[in-house]
Amino acid sequence: MKYFFDTSALVKIYHNEVGSDIVLPIYNSENVIFVSELSKIEFISTIYRKFRNAEISEEALEILKNKFLWDFNNRFQVILLGSAIIDLAFDSILQYGNIKHIISLDSIHLATFLLIADNNISFACADKRLTTLVKELLFNVLEV
Repeated sequence: MKYFFDTSALVKIYHNEVGSDIVLPIYNSENVIFVSELSKIEFISTIYRKFRNAEISEEALEILKNKFLWDFNNRFQVILLGSAIIDLAFDSILQYGNIKHIISLDSIHLATFLLIADNNISFACADKRLTTLVKELLFNVLEV
């Protein structure tokens, strides 16, 4: 199977929280996991926030950071950001922004997914508003 993980789904691989039980079997198998290059920034920002909020220790922070960066460079299929994705994200906001709650970073994840989407890939995400939109676009969704 193929999956596109937005950052909300990725975090659940490395930090045990609601939804980890759904994403870990996918991660631990031979599935192909696509991610946006944007996830690199968002993930590191998220774990630093968890550290500042005393949700994880400094040791855990370093372990999570190193494991994620290894996966980002070796395990995941990273879709690089480019003008085609930015243009598609902009078009998504123009098309849906007046009727759906879609923020800038979510539009970039959506655009990245749309660039590679076919009937054999699922969009994995914890954001209910974004998963609702992807479902309305008639794509497979894995709500985590």
